[in-house]
Amino acid sequence: MVVEEKSIWDTIQEKVNELKKRELEIKEKKEELRKKEEEISVQQAKIEEQQKNIQEREDKLAISEKQVSADKNRILEKKEEFAEREERIRSKQEKLSYFEEKIRKTMEEVKREKNELIILRDKFTLREEKILKMEEELKDILEKNIKKGQELLERERELVKEEKTLARSKEEVVGDERRVSEIKEKISAQEEELKKVVIEEKKVLEQVPGEDEVVCPSCGTIISAGAFICYSCGHRLKGGKLREE
Repeated sequence: MVVEEKSIWDTIQEKVNELKKRELEIKEKKEELRKKEEEISVQQAKIEEQQKNIQEREDKLAISEKQVSADKNRILEKKEEFAEREERIRSKQEKLSYFEEKIRKTMEEVKREKNELIILRDKFTLREEKILKMEEELKDILEKNIKKGQELLERERELVKEEKTLARSKEEVVGDERRVSEIKEKISAQEEELKKVVIEEKKVLEQVPGEDEVVCPSCGTIISAGAFICYSCGHRLKGGKLREE
């Protein structure tokens, strides 16, 4: 019986020990669980932060998608513009090829004209040489003509001097003629005056005044001795009588 009790006690003791161990294990597990819960809460906080970041990224991605769609539309527009530009460039290239061909032909024509110009230049060179010779001849002729012209100028100057001398002589002759004409006019006037004097003297001699008459000293008319004015010429008489001269 004692052996059985010991064995039960031992069994109980073992069970107690086992329970203690389990309690310890449970405590350890609880501690582990608490730590894990803390880790989980930390991870949840991280997850929430990551979700927030993900949401922000999704919002940014949505905005980026809108921008990308807008960029796609712009790219499509640019592609259309590039297509139009390529078409214009193609047409310009065709025009350029046409102009290049035209320029090539023009260059050929220019080359041909250049050759013609070279030939003409040679001809002009020959003509210039002839012209230079002619210019030298003309120069000699001009020098001769200049000498002749100078001689003619000297002759003309001498002629001008002679003409001036003749003009002065003519002027002197004209002045002499004027003086002669003036002298003639004076002589004719004096002759007229002499004629008048002679006529008046004749009249005076022919008209002898009476006792009551006198002769007008201005015109020689016989007037009354008491007259104050000559009835013929209007000469005013002094005192009604004239002294006989």
